[in-house]
Amino acid sequence: MKMPRPRLRRLSAGSPAGWLVALVGLVLAFVFVRFTDDTAFITWRYGEQLVERGCWCWNPNGPRTEGYTSPVHALLAAVPALVGISTELFFKLVGVLTLAGYLLWTRQLGLGRRQLLVLRGAALLSPVFFIQLFSGIESVPFAVVIAVVFARLYVRGGLGPLGHLLCCLLVLLRPEGLVFALAAVAWALAVRRGRARAVGVLTVGGFAAAYWTARGAFYGSLWPDSLRAATSGGSIADQVETPLVAALTGVVLVALLVLVLVLSRGSTSATADDQTPDARTSRQDMTPLVLALTSAGVLLGYGVFDLTTDFANRYLWQAAFPVAAVVLSRPVRTDLLQRSLRGGDGWALGAVAVTAVASMQSLGSAAASQTVVLAGMVMVIVGAGTRLVSKDHGATGIAALGLVVIVSWMPVDHLISVATYRHRLAAAHEAIGVAIHEAGATVAVADAGALSFAQDTDVVELQGRTNLRVVQGTFGASDLEAAGVGVVVLASSTIERTGEFTATLGQRVAQRWAEDSAFVFFSGPAFDRGYYVNVWVRPDLVDRLQPAIQAAERDAGASVSSSQASILGTHLWDFSFLR
Repeated sequence: MKMPRPRLRRLSAGSPAGWLVALVGLVLAFVFVRFTDDTAFITWRYGEQLVERGCWCWNPNGPRTEGYTSPVHALLAAVPALVGISTELFFKLVGVLTLAGYLLWTRQLGLGRRQLLVLRGAALLSPVFFIQLFSGIESVPFAVVIAVVFARLYVRGGLGPLGHLLCCLLVLLRPEGLVFALAAVAWALAVRRGRARAVGVLTVGGFAAAYWTARGAFYGSLWPDSLRAATSGGSIADQVETPLVAALTGVVLVALLVLVLVLSRGSTSATADDQTPDARTSRQDMTPLVLALTSAGVLLGYGVFDLTTDFANRYLWQAAFPVAAVVLSRPVRTDLLQRSLRGGDGWALGAVAVTAVASMQSLGSAAASQTVVLAGMVMVIVGAGTRLVSKDHGATGIAALGLVVIVSWMPVDHLISVATYRHRLAAAHEAIGVAIHEAGATVAVADAGALSFAQDTDVVELQGRTNLRVVQGTFGASDLEAAGVGVVVLASSTIERTGEFTATLGQRVAQRWAEDSAFVFFSGPAFDRGYYVNVWVRPDLVDRLQPAIQAAERDAGASVSSSQASILGTHLWDFSFLR
């Protein structure tokens, strides 16, 4: 006798739990919508340059450099430049649309009330989610697209045209998107063979090959410049940047083509997209584990390359969150309660376990020992243990939610610092950038971002993110002279001229050149305690810049002397993107 299926209600608008999740989400959005990461301005400069100066470049007169990680966001930045609105405001709206897309996706999954609440709460109750959402960079769209792609495989057993299109988008959103996209199409073929699946693999693989070949030809390098510069040490990037990479890429593509042709010589029956959730295969059940292993490999790569600009666990969150979302994406059905653990939730629990271990390793011993992180690990263990000894599918959700807790952890003082970040950035870097722009000077800057975005002239970037000569070790005083630099801005630990952070070649060369050229030194505004934006000015520009620099130093100093909580309270209704 066939068991009746339960009528699981969707999360209704009047549900108290649903309203509570929405309310917490609104509060977190209000607090963190003011945050914009400084590196976002580097990406946005490319779109602005395209509109205003007609080139896809950092500097029209400079070499081609790839200072962004997402060409999608760089291209989107051209839209506000075209229509004449604030770029920062535009990307806040992009964040809102991304959130709306996530909520719509969760709604169409057909989940039960509690399961839908957990899946939405995994995002809406997480401060890290909102920090990334409004940062102006691609982390949340990247993570959401990964989740949607692999959830289609997990729930439906196939990608379909939309899934393949999203795989192509993954290739563009971030360099490592190539790994997730190829893993998705390859696994779709493994779940069920067929010519349609083979065509999908070839389409996504061909698009990826065309894109990487085009960007490699345009920039003269297969290795993304942004990853080379964002790596603390350049040795690994230098080792892989050899002609061997091109040869290996060709071998891999040929091997992939052969594999597709061999596998596709089997079933040409109905595609897995025609399957109902009742006609699942064992390989389809393994989808979360495939994603978890892919994410763990990417996390390992992040650790090997020691990437910088890792605010709010950015890299960990964007690789781990999709695993939890995919585990929670498949509706719990009564007929599945009779299935063995090996063929159902076992793979999902394995995915959560693999990602949790990789996340703990990525966080390091100090962060991993924090109470909240340990609580998340306990949730993973308890959820997995409960599911092992019972048929309660809700236990799998508890384990997945524990994973979200682990990757969403941040100290409270760090959260408050993030909430005040944009105000401090405006008082320091942006204030100096506006003053330099009004003086019509060319600037060399060690901490590019908002300061560079304020310029409509060439900017000499000194850390190597958009300046390959710094990374290659060939940058010298002649580069500064050729650019006609009138102002040098260096990050410093003190207000003294001897306190500059000179870890990179560009900063050392710029400071020495400014001193040799008799530039006038000004102690600049404080961005934070122990972080000052000091300025060296060419003598003929002193009269024009001195009042603005001193005013910025005075205003920023008064702000930084206060506690972070006090700064947040003072500027609670101050939103830079509305100015």
